[in-house]
Amino acid sequence: MTAADWQNFLLRFQGDVDTILAAKAKAAVDSAASWKGKAPQAAVQPDGAFLADNADLKNTSLAVLEAEIDRLSKLVAADKLTADRLAAVTRRINEETVSA
Repeated sequence: MTAADWQNFLLRFQGDVDTILAAKAKAAVDSAASWKGKAPQAAVQPDGAFLADNADLKNTSLAVLEAEIDRLSKLVAADKLTADRLAAVTRRINEETVSA
């Protein structure tokens, strides 16, 4: 191929490409910051929830949803621990009752 033939394969940018790319990159960063959000500093309900009962989950930031998931995970883990302890005590009582 000749040098003239290779010219047909080259990309030709027109206008201020750097400014367009910088603007689009900034828009992408701003968009990500808007849906990620910031972690809540305090609960919005007396029970410690980070979400109001009537919250629109589709428009709630990821950081708030993750904080609520973390809070609920801790509650479930605490309930499971309590259930496991109750089951152990119940087994022990049954064992003592049978052996007596």
